[in-house]
Amino acid sequence: MPRLALLLLLLLLPACDSLGGDQALFEDEAYGLPPGTVPSWRLSPALDTRITSFRAPAPNPASPADFVDLQFFDNEVAPGGYAVYYLTDRDPRELVLIDQTPGFSQPSFYTLGFFGKNVNAGNPGVYRLMVLAPGERVVAFGDLTIQ
Repeated sequence: MPRLALLLLLLLLPACDSLGGDQALFEDEAYGLPPGTVPSWRLSPALDTRITSFRAPAPNPASPADFVDLQFFDNEVAPGGYAVYYLTDRDPRELVLIDQTPGFSQPSFYTLGFFGKNVNAGNPGVYRLMVLAPGERVVAFGDLTIQ
């Protein structure tokens, strides 16, 4: 019996590693792809069945005076909530917090919102936005144009 259990474990480990590898590749793309190269918003492969009804930030493009929001439903409990950040021009891995939500003890609908002026002081350009879960796991990423 122990040999059978070991064999099953060895067969299942690559599947678990694959999900981690997919998430790592997804996060590398979120941080590494230049702004303006992502045609639409992308959801984490690790959370694609958990996060539903994702609505990308709107309006896009936005002016500094526009209120921009994005919405999604989390089918599970997210006690730590979520946050949206933008990547600065100075360092591709430097994230600046734009908005965050509290966590909920049941599946919930989340809205993250901010004014265009909160993204790099409203300076015109294309910016990479990221939605992060507690522990800085990237849930979704895409680009927002400020004009």
